[in-house]
Amino acid sequence: EDIRFRKISGCLLGMAAVLGIFYQLVQKELMAGAMIGGLGIGAGFLLLSYLTKEGIGYGDSLLICVLGIFVGGAELIEILLITWMAAGVSSMFMLTRRKFSRKVSIPFVPFVTVSYVLVTLETYIGNTVG
Repeated sequence: EDIRFRKISGCLLGMAAVLGIFYQLVQKELMAGAMIGGLGIGAGFLLLSYLTKEGIGYGDSLLICVLGIFVGGAELIEILLITWMAAGVSSMFMLTRRKFSRKVSIPFVPFVTVSYVLVTLETYIGNTVG
């Protein structure tokens, strides 16, 4: 949806947030502070979306909030660092190939998704091997 239309379903993100909070309350996988830290990072992105007039879209910021509920603040920072590096490398490549100009926006969700998968695999492999 983000790639084709540059939109993210607010309804879907809202349902994911409710399910994430419910999941964390039942499973107690994360400490409350970690979940609140993840939400805080997402709230910071919502503020950034507002201040930059959606330079980073509200949907992207809401996705970061929801992801923060599921993974917590520390892991969310790791995911976001990988996301920014991947998006930056991709943008530089596209600019040098003259595929688009600096004024073109790129979808953020695919980079977040790949970063989340990489961090999850790293955690899984680290827990199985070590």
